[in-house]
Amino acid sequence: MKLLKPFKIKSIRSKKTKDSRKPIKRRRIKKRLFQNIRSSKKKKLREKEVKRRKNFIPSVIITAVSWVFTFYIILFVDPLQSGSIQIFFISIFLSLVLTFKLIFKNTRRALLTTISISIFLVLRYFGIGNIINVILILGLAITSEVYFSQKKY
Repeated sequence: MKLLKPFKIKSIRSKKTKDSRKPIKRRRIKKRLFQNIRSSKKKKLREKEVKRRKNFIPSVIITAVSWVFTFYIILFVDPLQSGSIQIFFISIFLSLVLTFKLIFKNTRRALLTTISISIFLVLRYFGIGNIINVILILGLAITSEVYFSQKKY
């Protein structure tokens, strides 16, 4: 009976010369560069998320104060005084922008929604706000959102 000898597996690298190792080093350097780029992007995203979290409570407080001011105007300001209607529409606009900004987490969408609602409220004030105007304003807002959301190359 013959015993088998254990054999050693020689590494492939031991046969390579210094010149043949250069591509491996270059690949490692490229890999490290890409890892650095990825980590810097992740770091920027994390910083942006932390900044949003920091600004959330002050935004809620400012929105609440804006709505309190709007309700004060509705309850205690005489609509026949000069400038009271304009102040009402400005306060409604500001309150809606801040509220929709918190809901959508996007200023552009908040502005488009608020402008649409404000235009309809002004039309209602003048007595010409109806369902056809709502549909037209809604179509214009959706079209604007689609146009502005497309990436421009």
